Amino acid sequence: SPSQLLGFAAKNEGAEMLVLYSVLQRLVSLLPKTGAGTVAVAEGLAGDGRFQVLMKTLSSRAEECNGATLARVADAAVRLRTRSPELEELLQRLAEVTVTRHNCIKPQDLSILAQA
Repeated sequence: SPSQLLGFAAKNEGAEMLVLYSVLQRLVSLLPKTGAGTVAVAEGLAGDGRFQVLMKTLSSRAEECNGATLARVADAAVRLRTRSPELEELLQRLAEVTVTRHNCIKPQDLSILAQA
């Protein structure tokens, strides 16, 4: 459940970035794709303090990511289909890190980042 995933993420802030990315990706997969409750679920997720901590952790550790992980995190963050200051901060930070590493990112990963 999203609650269990967020609890895991909150307890494991120091985990490797791929683990935190996996939590984010799994959250995306658990969100309803369509329907009346989709917006409410996404907004509830964005309002959860553990979600905010996860976004802040990902943002503060973006420098640790290689190009593929940057692209994956950005893609998953956009697929959440919600807005929050913490999520916007994460996306901004991913963009900043991408700009500083533009020569080190594969074209495929760069295209994913551009779409996000």
